Amino acid sequence: MRRLLYFALIMCVATFSYAGDDAGWRHRGDEQRTLKLFDAHGNPVGPVVSYGAEDGVMLPINGALVFLPVQRISQVDVATATQQFSSTQLQWAANSGVFYATSNCTGQAFVAVLDVQDGNHAAPTRPLGLVRVGSNVSLYIATNTQSQTQNMSSFFFPFPGNATCQPMATQPIIGWNAESTFDLTGHYPEPLKMGF
Repeated sequence: MRRLLYFALIMCVATFSYAGDDAGWRHRGDEQRTLKLFDAHGNPVGPVVSYGAEDGVMLPINGALVFLPVQRISQVDVATATQQFSSTQLQWAANSGVFYATSNCTGQAFVAVLDVQDGNHAAPTRPLGLVRVGSNVSLYIATNTQSQTQNMSSFFFPFPGNATCQPMATQPIIGWNAESTFDLTGHYPEPLKMGF
C-alpha cells in the first residue's frame, strides 16, 4: 500500500511540475531563435529556408517573392589544382544566367524555364535568373505571366562563376521576360554568414 501511495505522490508532483510545457527542456527564449542569413556588414537579410538541395532566404523584391540560394565561397588552389571551400563564409549562388534575343546579350532579358526547374530554383516563388559578374550579383525577376516560347540568340552564362555573353544559334526557349532587375550584392554584400 505504501508503494502505491508513494507512486501516486510522485506522479502528482511530476504532473504539476510539468505544467503543460512540452519544451521544458529548452532554455528560456530558445523557441524564438531562428537561423538567419547576415550580410558582410552583419545586417540580417532574412531567415534561412531550404528548397530542393539549396539553402537560402525568401525575400520580397520589386513586388515579387523570390528564393535566393546561397553556397559556400570557394577558390581553386593553383598549386594542387583542387577546390577549397570556406567553412563559414557564403555567397549568393548565382549559377543560372539569362537569355537574350540578340546575339550580344543586349535588350530584354529572358528567364528560362529550364534554369528554374534545373538546379537551385526549386522554390514555388517567382522565377528568376541570378547573374554574377566579378563580385556583383544581379537578379532578373520574371514577369507575373504564363511562360512563353521565344527565339533566343545569346546566353549570359555564369561560367565559371563569372558571367560572360555566349552567342548561340537562334533557338526557341520557354520562359518569361525579366520584369525587373535588382542589384543583390549592392543591397546585401558578400561574404554572407549564417547565425542566430
